[in-house]
Amino acid sequence: MDSKLPMDIFEDVMELAIAGCKAVAKYIRE
Repeated sequence: MDSKLPMDIFEDVMELAIAGCKAVAKYIRE
C-alpha cells in the first residue's frame, strides 16, 4: 500500500466505506 496517503484521510475514507456497507446491508435486510 502507498504510504504517501495521510493516515487521517485514509481513516475518513474507511469510515465512509464502512458506513456505506452498513447502510447497504440494512437496506438489503429490509
